[in-house]
Amino acid sequence: MRGKTIALCAILLSALLLGCAQQEKLNATVIADKMIKKSDEIKDYKTDLFYQIMLGSKSENMTMLYIYKKPDKAYIYNKKLDQIIISNGKTMWTYDKKNNIVYIMSVSKLSEEKRRSLREGLYKSIIENALKNYNLTYFGTTTLDGRKCYVIKLTPKNETKMPVEMKMWIDAEYWLPVKVYSTAKSIFGNITTVVEYRNLSINTGVNDSIFNFTPPKGVKVVYENESTSVKPTTETYKSFEEAQKHVNFTLVVPSYTAGLKLEKITLINSTNQVVMIDYSNSTCRMIISERLGKLIPSPYTKNTTIDGKKVLEWRTFMGGYGYEFVKNGVIVAVLSDHLSKAELKKVVESMLG
Repeated sequence: MRGKTIALCAILLSALLLGCAQQEKLNATVIADKMIKKSDEIKDYKTDLFYQIMLGSKSENMTMLYIYKKPDKAYIYNKKLDQIIISNGKTMWTYDKKNNIVYIMSVSKLSEEKRRSLREGLYKSIIENALKNYNLTYFGTTTLDGRKCYVIKLTPKNETKMPVEMKMWIDAEYWLPVKVYSTAKSIFGNITTVVEYRNLSINTGVNDSIFNFTPPKGVKVVYENESTSVKPTTETYKSFEEAQKHVNFTLVVPSYTAGLKLEKITLINSTNQVVMIDYSNSTCRMIISERLGKLIPSPYTKNTTIDGKKVLEWRTFMGGYGYEFVKNGVIVAVLSDHLSKAELKKVVESMLG
């Protein structure tokens, strides 16, 4: 009997040790590697993409229907903004129902980063960026939306360069990140962002017809970047006087800068000239852009007034504010993640006057 007991204990101990060995093999780096390799098996997916951003006591959220099909087709319906974005790999349509406008752009004219996002559905980009810039820690398993998930924490290797911590829930079957919880520090307090893939279905065979769009009758159609054959060049200047000699329109200069110092003025010469003006100090930064053209509201802006004049207002990703207006035919955009709304308005007032 004693011999059987010893044998049984040995078997149990071996099983326990084997389980521990298998558990040790599964770490954050192994999970990330499997995510990249497994992504080749994902041909299409459909999900309700939930997005929430929290800054102090304030919270904003939205839900988007997101349909993706390899290599570069996407359908996104933003319920809150009542906006549809569709790409068939060659053409991208943005239909703003509220303002009855359709923006049409050739995908080839998008930046390489945006084209890559379309091709990969933001998937590989996230993981490759994580492996390059973060230390990964494995936290075990849990269940989310009825699916088994692995949980990993991502801590930045360089907090100055990448001041964002993240936590990911990885679907155990498809190795797809189905939830990302991130926190970042700002002068306004901690900014928390939550992204969740809800009601996820994968490889159901999405029909290509959903990735084409015909503008409804009576809608305003705006074609963007159809003739950007000129290779852009940039020049940098230290003063408005110096920059004005090379700009084909009169620059709008702020008389109030909230104590920020002019760092540089960058002139981008392409089909149209764009001027980027950079103000900063040790803790704050403000960017002003100026160009000729027509001011067109986007789904992300709202109409407001400053000093009795019409301007467009929007929130930046990091919780700051941006304003856009027209002065003497020049479109001016002023934005900052660091200045308060009141201070930024004073800057705009000084330019409108």
